Amino acid sequence: WKCKIGGTTIPEKFPLPAFVLGSPPLAPWGTRVYYRYVGPVSNINIIDSTVPGEFTLSTDITPEVDTDKLALELHTPDGKKRNLTALITPKTGKWLPGKEIKVKYLLNNDLHPGSLYIKEDFLNITGNASIGTLKGRKVSKKPLSEVKIVNSGKRPKIVINGKEHLPVYTYLAAGYSDFPDSRWYQVRNSKVSGHKIMRFSFALETFWKGKEKFDFSHVDSLFDTIEMHAPGTKVIIQIRCSMPDWYLNENPGERVTYFGNAPYHRQKDKQALTSKKWLTDASVILRKGLRYLINSPYADRIIGVSVSEGWNSEWFHSYQDDNNKFAMAGYAPADYAAFRAFLKEKYSTDAALSEAWQMKNVTIDTAPMPTLEQIISSGAGCLLDVKKEKQLIDWFTYRNRAIGEAIVTFCKVVKEESNNKWLAGAYYGYFLAFSNIFNRLQTVGHLDIERVARSPYVDFVTAPSFYTWRYPGQGDAVMQLAESFSSQGKLPIVEQDLRNYSEPSVYEIRNGMASTVETSIGALERCFALLMTRGTGTHWLDL
Repeated sequence: WKCKIGGTTIPEKFPLPAFVLGSPPLAPWGTRVYYRYVGPVSNINIIDSTVPGEFTLSTDITPEVDTDKLALELHTPDGKKRNLTALITPKTGKWLPGKEIKVKYLLNNDLHPGSLYIKEDFLNITGNASIGTLKGRKVSKKPLSEVKIVNSGKRPKIVINGKEHLPVYTYLAAGYSDFPDSRWYQVRNSKVSGHKIMRFSFALETFWKGKEKFDFSHVDSLFDTIEMHAPGTKVIIQIRCSMPDWYLNENPGERVTYFGNAPYHRQKDKQALTSKKWLTDASVILRKGLRYLINSPYADRIIGVSVSEGWNSEWFHSYQDDNNKFAMAGYAPADYAAFRAFLKEKYSTDAALSEAWQMKNVTIDTAPMPTLEQIISSGAGCLLDVKKEKQLIDWFTYRNRAIGEAIVTFCKVVKEESNNKWLAGAYYGYFLAFSNIFNRLQTVGHLDIERVARSPYVDFVTAPSFYTWRYPGQGDAVMQLAESFSSQGKLPIVEQDLRNYSEPSVYEIRNGMASTVETSIGALERCFALLMTRGTGTHWLDL
């Protein structure tokens, strides 16, 4: 559908006939397949919905999909809509035509009042009739949790309201952030595993819908699902601080721009990461979001905030355009303004800049950025000539400093709004990875380590374990210079997104996939050893 229709949104309908292609394609085309139902539709008549927790129906044909779960939509009195999931008996495969079927349901969330409606592609509900109503229930608000890190680099603990917790928790995968109602089992699995802390993510644009227009209903649903299935669980929230498209359309000089005007990546690229306007505007919206959470019934559940941006929320300057070809981001008007402000701070005068760069007639206001050819062909590996390549050295310095300053700026907002009670951190410091896997150590933006490590506003830094050292027989590793952070009291958190024997794609072998039960268990034991020997925290990310 992308090839024929274009765009990045799945169409509401597929008008053309469906045909079987065979097994879903594997990498390099894709390892996570999205789908939409295009089969026969059952016409459902709701006969009675007055009894709480059940409804009676009739159908013209037995539903093609045999399931014990239904996607529902709750319409609340304030005009908002929330997605829910119901466990039902009997299963849809036992809904026979010509009979009245009594269906009982158990919801994954009963916190809010409103009317319930079925929202399934394989069912057509006559008149869009409601299947019932909810009264809702109140969750009392409690004071904010007071949180700190102790013993980082040794036997670290997260201390919450005076009680020590192991720095080991579950990061609910991306599907939960988008569809918490249907991914409630991730919460259940985490609870059964004994985890007392969970982490999930959302973006500013999740609730920022326009100028002075905010809608927190989806953010509420993320907390609601955890409260329903694991009440009392503490939460680390990750907030992506990217600017929405409507903002970038109004401020085109802020949008990511590649050298040579290569097309920006429509799914991943947002605003320039060096932009000062972005730091100011995003900080305002971040404060609004945090204040909403602080005044919500879930405020006491929150123990920390991870601020994120860049590709995969990992604070990378982009290096691949919309055609997935190598490219170098950082050439937007906002980037030029930030670079020249950096030069003004460093050199003060045009003469000093001209002398340092060995470039006649260059001025601070007209200073060019390095070309892609300069970046690629410079120096000997990462080694640069201090006299001949000062322009490039300055550019690398400014790009890395911009990322460090952005992280510290947003973490400061978290500390100020929570009255220094919550932890604050980010994905950052991938020194080992970018020295080896991608060879982008200087360009990607993760070298302002001292600023981040010494900041009083930063408590933790996260990174996956080192992908290319995950193979059987290898020792795994922390991507960051862990002790550079733990020596300053910060907690390095190792993300264990292991590809184990249940992984369906052979493509993931390149990321150290364990192909048997035995090697998968061995990989988990190795994770524990890494945790114990380096004094880090860890979270499990189930892809």
